[in-house]
Amino acid sequence: MDKPFYDFQILEEKLRFDFVSEGEKTIRKVIFYKAIPETSFFQLALVDIMNDGSFSDSVRSNNGDRNKVLATVIQTFRFFFEQYPTATIIFLGSDEIRTRTYERIILGELEKGFDKFAFLGFNGKYFEPFTKNKNYEAFGITLNNFDIK
Repeated sequence: MDKPFYDFQILEEKLRFDFVSEGEKTIRKVIFYKAIPETSFFQLALVDIMNDGSFSDSVRSNNGDRNKVLATVIQTFRFFFEQYPTATIIFLGSDEIRTRTYERIILGELEKGFDKFAFLGFNGKYFEPFTKNKNYEAFGITLNNFDIK
């Protein structure tokens, strides 16, 4: 993704990335990668840090900077895959609207010839190569040829 993104801090063995969303409000955000035991899967979560220090993945920030936030998430892939080159990142939206938003973004990246990563879709039974015009329940991302350069 060649869009502007936020600077972020890399923490916890490249499994946590903190940044600040500067739109209509200032919102502290965290990108987590959580290992799923006994697999090569890591679940991706994008959360807001609430005033009490808790995390929420369901709050609607409506901060006017969605594309910059999502570009920031994509920028963390490089650092994550440097540490975990054989991993598969999996994610889904916290609701139907977010899931479809992620689907459109993946499609846009594929149409631009973004070939550093392989995009997968979960069809309810297994992950398959992402296919245009097909709705998926969740998504996966791996490195193509395990090349992070």
